[in-house]
Parts: sequence; C-alpha cells; structure tokens
Amino acid sequence: MAEPLLLHVSPKGDDTWSGRARTRLLQTFAKDGPFVTLERARDEIRELRNTGKLPAEGVVVELQAGTYALSSTVELSAEDSGTAEGPVIYRAREGKTVRLIGGKLVPPLWPVSDEAVLTVLPEEARGHVLMADLSALGIEDFGSPNPTAQGCEVFWDDVPMTLARWPNNAFTRVKGVVEKEVDICRGTMGSKTGRIVCEDDRIARWVNEPDGWVNGFWFWDWAEQAHPIARIDPGKGILEVAEPYHRYGYRKRQWFYGFNLLCELDTPGEYYIDRTAGKLYVWPPKGRSRDDMVLLSVLKHAVSMTETSHVTLHGLTIEALRGTAVEIKGGTGNRVEACTLRNTGNRAVTVTGGTNHTVFGCDIYDTANGSVTLAGGDRKTLTPAGHVLENCWIRRYGRLKRTFCTSVSLEGVGQVVRRNLIHDAPY
Repeated sequence: MAEPLLLHVSPKGDDTWSGRARTRLLQTFAKDGPFVTLERARDEIRELRNTGKLPAEGVVVELQAGTYALSSTVELSAEDSGTAEGPVIYRAREGKTVRLIGGKLVPPLWPVSDEAVLTVLPEEARGHVLMADLSALGIEDFGSPNPTAQGCEVFWDDVPMTLARWPNNAFTRVKGVVEKEVDICRGTMGSKTGRIVCEDDRIARWVNEPDGWVNGFWFWDWAEQAHPIARIDPGKGILEVAEPYHRYGYRKRQWFYGFNLLCELDTPGEYYIDRTAGKLYVWPPKGRSRDDMVLLSVLKHAVSMTETSHVTLHGLTIEALRGTAVEIKGGTGNRVEACTLRNTGNRAVTVTGGTNHTVFGCDIYDTANGSVTLAGGDRKTLTPAGHVLENCWIRRYGRLKRTFCTSVSLEGVGQVVRRNLIHDAPY
C-alpha cells in the first residue's frame, strides 16, 4: 500500500536541500538533508501540486526536535490544502519536543549599572534586576502595555512574566471620587470623570514614571478597563486617568492596581520595558537560571490558514505570540491535535467559517484572554458548521484580561464541545 510522501524539517537543516533525507540525532549533513523552515516545506508541497507530482496519499512534514523561531507567520491558503484521503500533516517527530515560537530571543542579560535606573528601582530589587538592550532585535513597535492591546510580553522560557505592578498580587482601593457624585445606575452613585482619591499614598512614587498605567474595576466588579495615568497630585492623593473614561464611571471602594512602572519592579518574575530606549529590565523568576531561554513575543499568529482544507498540525508546542496561536478561516477538515498551545497574548485557536474543523487532545494554558473560538454555520438555514473541540485540557486562561474572556466561545450553528477539562481561570 502506498504511503504519504515524507518531508523533513530540522533546526540543523538547510532550505536549499531536498527535505527528503531522514535525520538522526546530532547528525551532520554534507550535501543534502532536511529543510530548516516550515515555509520551505510548504513551498515544496506547492511545487509538487503544480507539477502534478503530489501523491494521492498526501504529505507528512516531520519536524525534528528543537526550537523553531518563526520569522513570520506561516501562511497557508487553498493551494496548500490536502484531501480527505490524502491530508497534509505537519507533525513533531514521535516522542520529541518541537517548539514553534513567535518571539525573539532576548540578548544577553547583564546586571543594571545605570545609576539613573538604579535610583528608580526599589532598594530590594537592586542587585537582582538584569537588563538587556533590545535594539539589536530590530523591533520597531513594542505595542501598548494595555492588557487587551496584544503588545509584546516577556517569557522566561515557558513562564509568563508580570509587567511590573503594585500591589503585586492584589488591588488597592478607591477612597473617593473628586467630581460630584451622580446617580449612575438605579441609585448607585459615582462619577463619570476619571479623577479618584486613592486609599494608599503609594501613588506618590509614580509621579515621574513616563508611561504608567492603572487597571481597575472602576464601577462594577465585572467590568475592568486599563488607563494611562494622566496626572498625579501626591499631596492630595489624587490620580487622574487619561480619556476615554470608563463607560460606567468611577465610585468609591472599587479596586485597581498600577502597572508598567519601573519603580515597582520589586519581586522575582516581574519585568519592565523602556519602549523609547528599547531596554528590558527583568527580575528572573525564582528557581530559574540566566541560561534559560528568554523570549520577547513579536508575531501575532504562528499559523494562519485561509480557505485551507485537510491540513493537520500534530504534536507541536506553539507559544510566545502577541495574538492567537492558530487561526483558521474558511476551508474544511483542518485539525489541531495533540498540540501544546500556551503563552499567547490572546487565544489559542480561532475558527471562523468553513466546516468540520477540529481541535482535539490539546494542552492549552496561560493564554492572555480565552482559549478557543468556534464560529460557523448558517443561522438562517440552520446548516451546521460541524466544528469540534474535544478532549482538551484548558486552564489558566484570562491571564491578562479577567472579564469577558470566555474559555470557549461558540457562534453560529452546530459546534460541538465535549469531554474537555476546564479550570483555574477568572471568568
């Protein structure tokens, strides 16, 4: 019986090679061997299709163990499709760990020696905080620190770091509002203006911070919003946020925290990016080594499929993205299976339109927003999409956005969600 064509990709490969030579651990290649990028394997499959040499049994692209730093999103379209009988499968070699990262390796970290920075850092942090110059990475846009903006983040190997904040693991309270209170909702009094009196005088430390933010549940305990800090009056304990103001307003005894504050980098696992100078400051997580891989997320997606059909991602670890790891639009019969999807700035997988796409047996955690979106089908005719989420372990979603961050979002007609374990999240 005929078998699918087998192509190989390896961190030690070369895109000028054929991709057809089987790799072995620590093997050195002289003239031929695996490709080094997924894009080269994709293009090889396109060429086979265009020349009529694509096997009816399909193609398996086997990735050898290692870390693959993606320089751009792997874009798949209709021409990259397989068939129901002969799918195109991108898989990790059996028993091996394959990491697709959407970030860049942070340059070497060194102790902070700049006296101006040391003066701003809390006393307990001096001697622990390390810095790196990010200018060599060629990143022009670090994005906004707003938790919902999908800007860059820092991951110490597989651990998401926390943007320097206070309180570290809790909230401080609004003591009162500056503007006159009005009836905002059925007798609940508050102010429409974002000028608050703070319960704690800690905000006095934030006066000279160039890009300080606050994030809070300003009126209701289910509606949060982040604001840049506009002004601080330390004598009166007044903090004013930048417009647009929170849609519901502000009221006393509600809760918030300050973040993106170098002066609050005071505990292991926190970081701060000087977005103007391109400098990273980080206090390594407890128990972690400077030899670990430190990543700065850059890409929005790792894999994007548009009108692609019968393509499978199998056994891959996909991480360090600013947005959603895998997005699928249109097409039919695509699968994301046995993958680890983690450390994203938005969700793990979004499926929009198409039919019979499946997310199966995946390990999903530490996503900034929710986890999986399945959308499709026709409501007017009640035609089902047939998308499936099954046998997945989903946890610690809502890492940055704590409200309205659905673990699983279903839209349209005929989505199936079954036998998943979902736990440890705020919403």
